Amino acid sequence: MRSLSLSFVVVALLTWSCGKEEEDEIVLGPDPTGTWVQSCGGGSMKSVNSYVYAGSSLVNVTQSYSAEGCTAGTETLTLRMKGSYERVKNKPDANGAYPLNWAVTDVTAAPSTAEFAAASNTTATCGATDWAVGVEKTVVGCALFASITTFVGQTKGSYYKITGTKLQFTSQTTGVLSSEAEAYVKQ
Repeated sequence: MRSLSLSFVVVALLTWSCGKEEEDEIVLGPDPTGTWVQSCGGGSMKSVNSYVYAGSSLVNVTQSYSAEGCTAGTETLTLRMKGSYERVKNKPDANGAYPLNWAVTDVTAAPSTAEFAAASNTTATCGATDWAVGVEKTVVGCALFASITTFVGQTKGSYYKITGTKLQFTSQTTGVLSSEAEAYVKQ
């Protein structure tokens, strides 16, 4: 009888510890490979933002527009951040989002119209006077783009969540998951 009770205790302990391991499981988040596009931002933003994840490379493109609704033909400037990303093994946060490390290696800008290129040349934007439509120039070190280029050479972390065809990010300052309206849609 005593060995039967001891066997029961051992089985109970094994069952409890196995269940605990599953509860604390550390995993990679879902694979974000593909192109994800956010709809036109309103107000002063007037831009379409996209992320392209391929292999370990990451490209973030922001297309700016001069008209509300990001109307075709009103493009002004294309910003492109290039770098890499790595999914990190961990438990999801309270929002169900998983960690992702990313590093930016370069940031470029390209005027989308002759008028924007001419204005950039007239003002010697980033010290250059040879801006041309669709021709990318690195803007790393340019004060005008300092808020974007400060990430170059650094590894940063964020949290992402994929639900069906929607990609959302958790704010690094508030920990709040972006709204459905702010989600990126897989193309």
